[in-house]
Amino acid sequence: AGGARNGYYPLPSKMDTKFFDPLNTWYRYSNDPLRSIIKKYWDYDNSPIKTSLKDGQPRLLLVTVDIQKGAVVTFDSYAKTVKDNKNNVIYQWKTEYDDEEGLIIKYDKGISIEHVMASASVPIYYDYTIIEAERSGLIKNGEGKVVKRYFWDGQLLSNTPLRELIGEHKKYWESEIEPKHLENEILNEDYEQKVPDLEVYIANLWPTEEHGIPQDHDLAIDRKNDLLYHDKTKYDQKVAEFVTDYIDLAKRLIKFAKEKGASEAEIKGILDSYGESRFRTGKRRRYIDLLKGRFAIKKVIRIERKDDPDAISQKWADYSSGSINKLFAQGINDTLSAINNLKLN
Repeated sequence: AGGARNGYYPLPSKMDTKFFDPLNTWYRYSNDPLRSIIKKYWDYDNSPIKTSLKDGQPRLLLVTVDIQKGAVVTFDSYAKTVKDNKNNVIYQWKTEYDDEEGLIIKYDKGISIEHVMASASVPIYYDYTIIEAERSGLIKNGEGKVVKRYFWDGQLLSNTPLRELIGEHKKYWESEIEPKHLENEILNEDYEQKVPDLEVYIANLWPTEEHGIPQDHDLAIDRKNDLLYHDKTKYDQKVAEFVTDYIDLAKRLIKFAKEKGASEAEIKGILDSYGESRFRTGKRRRYIDLLKGRFAIKKVIRIERKDDPDAISQKWADYSSGSINKLFAQGINDTLSAINNLKLN
């Protein structure tokens, strides 16, 4: 209740003035201490995060939830490459989402502390993080083009954001590679693959398995939290593998059609026809749009946190040095175990 020195401190409680129910009092916390501790290691006011693959730098993706839209929103430290009307290359740091309103959040200076805090604003306990967005689509009566959006931690909709990783990987490379090269990769079996494959490591911080059955209220809440937030990406991984297989099948059929005498124009005529799925803008995809920019997930390595019989329901808020050091040690051991299992297999 008193907070944690390096993480958060309690705010004045918000009394219920709607139902006058004392049990409906809202206890919230400020995450300003977390901002301060981050400031010790990152001068976010003067050095927002911009990284580049060309410079061999890692990529940072932060996943949040727009509370009003109920949409996952991802902020990316890698710029997207676009061309203006004069064919000049422009690098843009921006996130686009929501088909109807065409919401765009621009961050040309790079990822800031607000994006980080948006991805760490724990629902209910922390206040919303507010970030401004521009509208490129529908503007409702009485609302302007620039609007405030309210964000919570991405755990609500995508606590292990494998789908977002796959989507952002594809978007980035499609912005980097000329469309004709992506299409040639589909039409010509000897054409070198342009989009690199992925190797994914997932650190699951919420135990998937627990041997015992909760015997009290706190342990029941703890197990509920584990089940709500643990890694659920095995199905996403299977879907990604299915898509890779379908694309390989399509490429084999294209090769077979060529061997049987189909012309490239005939094949391209099929690939240029439209399917039922649509882009974010609402425009229907061509079949070749479904195939180009393909890549495979070569492997997914999962590092699983083991169940702790002494865990409590609010373990996510435990910032004590003893707990943090213990988790560091467990993480190192679990990672080494995952690597050793990979070598054995």
